Amino acid sequence: MTTLSLANSGLTNVPPDVYGATDLVSLDLSGNSIANIGVGITALTASEVLDLSGNNLPTIPREIALMTNLTNLDISGNPITHLSADLRSILRTHINNPQIHITFPITVTDGPPGTTCSATAWQ
Repeated sequence: MTTLSLANSGLTNVPPDVYGATDLVSLDLSGNSIANIGVGITALTASEVLDLSGNNLPTIPREIALMTNLTNLDISGNPITHLSADLRSILRTHINNPQIHITFPITVTDGPPGTTCSATAWQ
């Protein structure tokens, strides 16, 4: 199996079996109530598409940066209040990289006072 959609399934956690599906290229967990994806997600080393939109994630683990094949990450529609410095750095780099698409119309306020992150730039 290379594609798995668990969208709108009423999930509050990522099913543990998902972390063992290391051949997944596309994983859609959108539209659930997941509040923590855990670092186990990084076992999905073949993943190119990860849709986490519309959940209850307050943060994204910095280890997601280890998913080196990831070309499409959607974290929109989450109450994200914190991104690690490592992940902020990676997002800054990827915003201008046409090979990687990240969707995150969110406001993150954990940087220096007065800074926010938008879908296209760090201000």
